[in-house]
Amino acid sequence: MSVPNIPSSSLGVIITNPLARKVIYSVFVIAGLALGGIQAWYGAAAGPEWFPQALALYGYLGIPIGGLAIANTPSPNKF
Repeated sequence: MSVPNIPSSSLGVIITNPLARKVIYSVFVIAGLALGGIQAWYGAAAGPEWFPQALALYGYLGIPIGGLAIANTPSPNKF
């Protein structure tokens, strides 16, 4: 596997350490699992007061974390 050629203006230069990115992605996934579990537990019933704000924040943080993942994903070879 080769290292992707990342332009200096991309998100890939923000967090260059692969281990740090792995930790960020892992924490994001665990937070999503926890929030999803809480949502499944409460269902349509009223959940904790902080829950709607936590879901909104999680959705908002998906934008930069997804951008970071895209910036560090190598492009497939073109024909």
